[in-house]
Amino acid sequence: MPLPGWLAAQLAEPVPPLRASQPFRRTAPAAAHAARYTQAALDGEIRRVAAAPVGRRNDTLNRAAFAFGHLTAAGLLTHSLAHTELTAAARRARLDRDPGCSPRGIQATTRSGLAAGAHKPRTRAA
Repeated sequence: MPLPGWLAAQLAEPVPPLRASQPFRRTAPAAAHAARYTQAALDGEIRRVAAAPVGRRNDTLNRAAFAFGHLTAAGLLTHSLAHTELTAAARRARLDRDPGCSPRGIQATTRSGLAAGAHKPRTRAA
């Protein structure tokens, strides 16, 4: 199954240079694996957020944002795409209408989760 155009465009963005803590170099097969891994992670987390039950929605959003923070810091996913997809999934879960949250709460949870996850970037697609 080919990658959606929006993901292919995101993956075409320049990858930050490897840091000393990254002990590998991406070859063409490794880059393809990373793209498949990132797509699967994106799809899975977005499905979990969108389907999260009442009482678990904000926590599910936070966990997904944390996971995406790992990927954004590693250059596997853009911050913009992660934020946009998480926000849309939270709205599909109706988290924006939750009295304990709000559209502002969605943004705060997404920002803090992405930032926290970015402190430990993925060093390789698993």
